[in-house]
Amino acid sequence: TGITGPAGSTGVTGATGVSGAVGATGSQGVTGITGPQGVTGDTGATGSTGPVGATGSTGPQGVTGNVGPTGVTGPVGSTGATGSTGATGATGPTGATGADGGSSNFYNYKVKTTITTGNPTNNHLIYNNATQTSATQINVSHIDRDGVDVDVFLELIKTNDTLIIQDSNASADFQKFTVSATPTLQVDYVEIPVTFVTSAGTGTTGFANNQNVLFIVFTAGVVGPTGATGPAGATGSTGATGPTGVTGDTGSTGPVGATGATGPQGVTGDIGVSGSTGPIGATGVTGPQGVTGDIGPTGPTGAGVTGATGPTGPSGPEGVTGATGPTGVGVTGATGAT
Repeated sequence: TGITGPAGSTGVTGATGVSGAVGATGSQGVTGITGPQGVTGDTGATGSTGPVGATGSTGPQGVTGNVGPTGVTGPVGSTGATGSTGATGATGPTGATGADGGSSNFYNYKVKTTITTGNPTNNHLIYNNATQTSATQINVSHIDRDGVDVDVFLELIKTNDTLIIQDSNASADFQKFTVSATPTLQVDYVEIPVTFVTSAGTGTTGFANNQNVLFIVFTAGVVGPTGATGPAGATGSTGATGPTGVTGDTGSTGPVGATGATGPQGVTGDIGVSGSTGPIGATGVTGPQGVTGDIGPTGPTGAGVTGATGPTGPSGPEGVTGATGPTGVGVTGATGAT
């Protein structure tokens, strides 16, 4: 066997265990009884108030002085002459009269109430509001109920033209609108901005879906230019102002009346006697000191926690290998029976 190597170094000592919990504190002793409150002394009586002195009499009112006479009013200055009136400018020429508004031929359509935007489809017109009299735009197909393409006429509609949508069989049932802006031409229809004017009959309550109506356009006449305004006449000169009249003298002020004498001061009443202060009540007896409670027993010592085992020291160097012993003599066994 090889030589035993030297012992390894001792490992580091483990950390000290946690101290045990402190024992519970003993109960508090009973507090002593508080002594009774001393009696409060009576409050002294308040002295009587002295009589109020008499008020002095008021002196007589001084005499008011007489008002001086009013001065004479000076004469009024004469009024200056009025300047002459300038000549009136010539009236400009009257602008040309606009062409008379004419009504285009009406077109036959059907009302569609199932949509409020986009293409109304052939033969139809639509409103952009389910309440027809509140509509601000009407879309009209370029193909009317008779199958005629009237796009060339719809393109002529302009701002301020009047539109009337009327029941084909009853002129008393209608809606009247004014074109409020330039219409927008789409591929198969025209969008016409409108402002509602008036209505009657079923035009007020609203036309039914697929109701046959007349779409009537009244063209507004062109207004001629306004004639130029003539030049203004010259303003006449202002007349001279007359002299101001002389101001009359101011009357003298009357004398101020004498001030009445001040009455004598009333006698001041005596101050009442102050009442005596009542005696101070005796201080109450102090109660006995309460018994001090016993000190509670000391709590048990907590079990210390065993520190962790330190790390194993390094292994010592390997011992020298011993010499090999001599080889034993081998004995050959006898051969077994066959």
